[in-house]
Amino acid sequence: MTGRGRPAPHRGEVTGYLFKLIRESIPLTQEQLAVDLDVDRVTVQSWESGRRPFTAVPLGQAIAVRRRLGRLGANTVLLAALDDAAEADLIIAAVLDEQMDRCDIAEQPLGWSVLTHRLTDLILWAVLGQTPAFARGLPIARPRRGPVASGPTLPVDEQRAFFAHLHVLAERAAAGRHRNVLLHRQACFLSGMDPHQGSGRMAHPDHRARPPGNHLPHLVTAVARRTLRRHVPREPGRPGTAAGLHRSRTPRRRLRANSPQLLGLLGGRDPVPSPRRLLHARSAR
Repeated sequence: MTGRGRPAPHRGEVTGYLFKLIRESIPLTQEQLAVDLDVDRVTVQSWESGRRPFTAVPLGQAIAVRRRLGRLGANTVLLAALDDAAEADLIIAAVLDEQMDRCDIAEQPLGWSVLTHRLTDLILWAVLGQTPAFARGLPIARPRRGPVASGPTLPVDEQRAFFAHLHVLAERAAAGRHRNVLLHRQACFLSGMDPHQGSGRMAHPDHRARPPGNHLPHLVTAVARRTLRRHVPREPGRPGTAAGLHRSRTPRRRLRANSPQLLGLLGGRDPVPSPRRLLHARSAR
């Protein structure tokens, strides 16, 4: 994403380190695994170091390699995280785009890829050096000579650039007429992990102290309130206010996300009910 419509270069730090852990869980050396995968040792070494990112491997070959690793007895937990590791590398590469102030933010993976706990852990593994929960307590591989990396941690300058670019992304996503809410929320959430930031949180009216993910309950609440205000008969003496929706603490609690009253209005099925169903449920009470 070095420009509008052009993809960012591939990165493979997270995928490569996870690939190394998968190989060691079998356990096999790079030479032995290369023979089983029908590739040369340099290819395996390049995948693990990130010099030749595994994310750049054609899809068919990547699927075949993953199946072969499973047949060789690789750790199933590590193997299941391989897809998220590739997505983490994709997000990191996009955020580290040097032209962040001019790139097309519609192409940013954070705008359409939901941050799960595992995906977030994998990203923070690279930018903070925090070992993911699923990777802790794994059997220790045979000791090797020389220094060995303890994770796919990025250089310090790239770590700082990552968080600085997140601020730029959040500001650009919140600006203009067509705001990218998911991109803004997730950029704010990740930027709050910056250990060098005083408050650890970006101040913005749309930001909340909750991880991004399923925002459907909050969307449903807003839709329900708007629909009721438009279609419930107005109360005499209160122009512009729907009956039963006075701006007091009690009625407001009734329409909070996941409340029994709201779930009753929605019938437990449709996330965005029709106005007729809302009116019927309201009058039945």
